[in-house]
Amino acid sequence: MVTVIFYSMMLAILQVKMCSLISAKVRCLEFLKILKGIVVVGTNYQSRSVARQFGVTTVDLNDVHNIDIAFDVVDEVDFNKNMLKGSGATHTVQKVVYSMADMCVILAEHAKVVHRLGSKNPVAVEVLPIAVTPVLRRLVALGGVPEIRSALRKDGPVITDLGNMIVDVGFPNGIQNPAELEKNINVIPGVVDNGFSGWPNQAWNSDHQLFE
Repeated sequence: MVTVIFYSMMLAILQVKMCSLISAKVRCLEFLKILKGIVVVGTNYQSRSVARQFGVTTVDLNDVHNIDIAFDVVDEVDFNKNMLKGSGATHTVQKVVYSMADMCVILAEHAKVVHRLGSKNPVAVEVLPIAVTPVLRRLVALGGVPEIRSALRKDGPVITDLGNMIVDVGFPNGIQNPAELEKNINVIPGVVDNGFSGWPNQAWNSDHQLFE
């Protein structure tokens, strides 16, 4: 079987023929011949577009019953095996893919390992556009410092592939109880999902060492 990262974006592998772990830093051209033997579900428009450029067959998530392998990167991971995602604004779809995958493999650089989640990155919260203002108030009540994520190459906010907005919520002292905060955020009316994620089947660091 083959597991692949395109530019640190996740591709969920459906049909694979060889077994290999390929670094995100390896150029796609170097393993183009391998990629032609797989079928993937990309979790965002860009990953699907890149896959098609290299001749990789893509399918819609609604058209599959299960996924063999989901391969992803992470924004932060703590020593209690809690993970934080969302910098790419695709965490909602990624969590659906995780739930369908027989195996989920995460690659985490040393810089991503923290003593407490929220130390370096905010919590990404996907929000219905019509509910942004009341959601912001509720996030402040939870002790967060929310900010609507702005787009880089256009005016206005980041809009996800699902048509929603992203609110980045900082916690200056870090997050003491990620599981509790995840639940408290997700019960807010108007919230679609947040960037907290559970522990995968396997997680590897940049030295190809398996996290225990």
